[in-house]
Parts: sequence; structure tokens; C-alpha cells
Amino acid sequence: VDCIVENCVALTYDDGPADTTAKIIDGFTHAKAAATFFLLGTNVDNHPDTSTLLAGSGFEVGSHSASNRTLTTLGPRGRTAEITDAVNTLSKLTGRPTMLFRLPYGAHNEQVDTAMAKQNLAMVNWTADSNDWQNRDAGKITKTVTEYATTYTQPIIVLHDTYSSTADATSGLILSLIHITEPTSPRLIAYAGFGGKQKR
Repeated sequence: VDCIVENCVALTYDDGPADTTAKIIDGFTHAKAAATFFLLGTNVDNHPDTSTLLAGSGFEVGSHSASNRTLTTLGPRGRTAEITDAVNTLSKLTGRPTMLFRLPYGAHNEQVDTAMAKQNLAMVNWTADSNDWQNRDAGKITKTVTEYATTYTQPIIVLHDTYSSTADATSGLILSLIHITEPTSPRLIAYAGFGGKQKR
């Protein structure tokens, strides 16, 4: 998929893996659609099989820090540990370098940026929040995300695979996005940087 000429939507999931992640994986696999998962190091340790399944199923996998602490509030050691430990854990488990990093709460400063650069990590924030952490309702989540897909240009939408309501929304959400009555329905891609060819 070439996102220069096609309308792309990147669905991204934070805070997992969790018990609910497998249902989300199934929904995307069945629909032959793509997503990106930003995993917490502590949850990777708790759910190693799910982490391996994500990477082995062709999903883009990135780090979301070790334990979701706000990096700008930490000293050098704590900041480095949150970034490095999570990246090392994930890379070891998946057998491939971890290239993408989502900042906890989107918070960063020069010190955080420098620490990320040392690990050769690309920062991936979001342009639209599904609010699934607030609206624990599959229908509301689907409605919100679908509206973003039609109003934002190439949106990067953040969801959380730790909520059962988000998992329940998966199949319906994918169908809703695929069948949007727009001149060009959006392509669901695994985020690797808009502007070039992406995984579908």
C-alpha cells in the first residue's frame, strides 16, 4: 500500500500484551488487516507467548517503555532503564531489533529524546485518541475511531489492548473502516512512518 496515493489509517494499541490481546490478534488476522502494538516490558514478561505471537503473525511491534512511567519525571538512570530494559526484553523475545517507541503519555524532552536516539528508536506518537480508556463501550469506540478516519488525514489512532471492550470492538471496527462510504476507503496499515509503502 502506497500511503502517498492512498488514504491510510494506522490503528495502534498500547499497554499490552494482556489476556485480551489474543482476541484483537484474531480479529485482524481474520480480516487480513494490520495494526501496530506498543508493548510494556512488564507485560511482555507476563505474557511472553502473546508477545511472540504478535511478532510471528506479522504485526509491527514497538516498545512502550518498561512500566509506563512518565519519562520526563525520571532521572538519568530511571529514564535509561525504562527505555533500554524494555527494548532489550522485546528484541530478545521477538528475535529482531525493536525500532519503534511510543512515549508514555506522549511526554518527552531533550533528555528523553537523547536516550531514545542512543537506542536508534523512532518516536511514534498519535494524532487521535480513541478514548477507549474512558468509554468502555465497543460501540462508542467504533463510532469514535470511524469518525477520526473520515476527518483526519492519515491518522495514527491510539487504542489499548488491555480493555475487553476494545477487544470486543475489533471485528466491527475493522469492518466499519473498510466499508466507509468515502471516495477512497482507508487502508489499515501497520505504522512504519507515513509517506511510503506500508504493510497492509
